[in-house]
Amino acid sequence: MHASKYIGLFTPYYRAIGISFAGGEAEASLTAIHEYAHFMDHLSGKELNAWHASDIPGTLENQIAVEFRGQMIDVKGAYWSRTCECFARAIEEYAQITHIREQEVVDNFSIDSINKINEK
Repeated sequence: MHASKYIGLFTPYYRAIGISFAGGEAEASLTAIHEYAHFMDHLSGKELNAWHASDIPGTLENQIAVEFRGQMIDVKGAYWSRTCECFARAIEEYAQITHIREQEVVDNFSIDSINKINEK
């Protein structure tokens, strides 16, 4: 997997998050939330001697990821259904629905860009 194709990146080795603002502020905000979720997942995982807490059955992170994966449409590629990605996307979706209702945002996980919240 090569990170140059993505608009955000969390690197645990440097404890850093990188975000592109090429898609605008709303998209960058969601990307920041997604990457911060990776950071939280990794930090919790380290406490449990794992790379990601979401990889450990029974953890809250894993429960969130598994529930999110169960609601996904079929996608090609193992990357999209990894527990760490499902956890980060679930947190991103939660933030989008609860905190960014007023902004038109890009849904990075579907073919078309849509406004997920049509009404307040």
